[in-house]
Amino acid sequence: MKFERLTAIVIFALAAFASFTVSASPLKVLPAAECDTTSARICDIKGAACTVIRDRSYEPTDVCRWTSANSAVACKNTVGIWTTASSKYARNHPDAVAPGSDGACITEVRNIRKSWERRTDHREPKQGTDHGSSGLAAPSSLSVDDVSSTTLTLAWVDNSNAEFGVELYRIDPIAARLDQGADWEFVGLFEERLDSNVKGTGLRFDEDYDLTPDTNYCYRLRAYAGFDRADVSGFSDSVCTKTRP
Repeated sequence: MKFERLTAIVIFALAAFASFTVSASPLKVLPAAECDTTSARICDIKGAACTVIRDRSYEPTDVCRWTSANSAVACKNTVGIWTTASSKYARNHPDAVAPGSDGACITEVRNIRKSWERRTDHREPKQGTDHGSSGLAAPSSLSVDDVSSTTLTLAWVDNSNAEFGVELYRIDPIAARLDQGADWEFVGLFEERLDSNVKGTGLRFDEDYDLTPDTNYCYRLRAYAGFDRADVSGFSDSVCTKTRP
């Protein structure tokens, strides 16, 4: 009687295991992914490594990653975006930030591609606080303060509730006068993610640094939205200054 009960238990266990094996979803095997040649070259030009990350739908995206820029301050010296481990982007892309890290200096390659495609739009600054084609309100009241030989502080009024941050552009005014087609240089991003501690509109401050002493600089800003920075506002008024000797 004990043998028959034991046999029944074994048969039931095997049947349950077989049922689980058949009904269980197969593991999703992802092929190894590498950046395409163009993406790798773009990242290399910008001083970054190209890696592939996936979102929660397993869709791959080429990103530039500045491994040496391990803080938000260092990331500002690149065209990357400091992405914290708790950010919405990192939650949607689990391998964007390495486990145990506070954040990563990265940007999707398409961001840089778009900036190159928009280079011709940077030749003549738009003045005022127009909304551009995206509906984002441009920053206004841009001013410069605390100018030293290598650093300065920029202040402006944020007029939009929907931007992720502002793009900073810089130009040598003397070179611009000599060459009317001179390009504004994209310096970096002043980040204001919707899920950060800085929200809404109002007065903002940030710094530009590693400047050359006794040199003229002009600045302008524009708001952007989206991790790919596809939506942008018009430009703010420009402001110029000269660093101390």
